[in-house]
Amino acid sequence: MPPPPLKMSTLPQYPTKLSRTLNLTLFPLDITSPHLLHRSHFQAKLDPLIQLGSPLAEWTSAFVHKTYEKIESLTRKQANPGLELHDPLTIWYMLTRSAPSWYLAPKSPEDIRVETAGQWTRGMHVIDRRMRKKGGIIEQLKSPGAVDILNPFEKIQIAPIVVEAGGEGGDAPGDNGGWLDLQRGNRINRMVGTPGEDAFGPYLLERVFG
Repeated sequence: MPPPPLKMSTLPQYPTKLSRTLNLTLFPLDITSPHLLHRSHFQAKLDPLIQLGSPLAEWTSAFVHKTYEKIESLTRKQANPGLELHDPLTIWYMLTRSAPSWYLAPKSPEDIRVETAGQWTRGMHVIDRRMRKKGGIIEQLKSPGAVDILNPFEKIQIAPIVVEAGGEGGDAPGDNGGWLDLQRGNRINRMVGTPGEDAFGPYLLERVFG
C-alpha cells in the first residue's frame, strides 16, 4: 500500500518497517451475497426471547422486520426473505478462521487490482490470468517479414528482444501496469469457500443472543 498523499490526508507516513506482515483477505460479493439471515431463522430465535421479555430481542425485532418488509416491497413477494450481511460474514471468518472449511483461492496471495478505466467494469477487481510468471522476463519475438514502420524498406532482424520486468523507468515493454514487477501490485488472499451458506444465519444469531 502506498503512503497517503500529503495534500489529501493528515495521517502520518507509514512506518518503514511493520512489527509483522499485514495479511489482507478479500471477500468478493459472489461469496458474501449468498450468505443470508433468513426471516424464518430470525423469528425462531427471537420470538421466544421476546415472550420472555428480552429488551434486546424486542428492539432488534422491530427494525429487522421492517427491513424484511422493505426487501419485499422492492422485490417480488418472497416466502422467506433474507438479509445480506456482508460485514458479519468477515467477522465469522475471524472467529473461526482455523476451521478447514474456509477456502482461499489456490494461488493466494494474488495481485488483485481495482479497474478504474473501463466503461462497464469500472470498480471491479481484476487479476492477470495470462499465465505469466511474476518477476520473470518478457520475450518479444518479431514475426518473419516484419518491417520497421519508421523505415519500411528495411526488414527487422528475426531475433528475440529480452527485457527485464520492472525497473525505475516505468512499465517494461509488454508489461503495461507492471504486472510482472515484483515491486508493484498487491498480495491479497481471496476467499472462495466458507463453512456453508445455511450455517451462517444460525451461527450469527447464536453469537448475538446466546
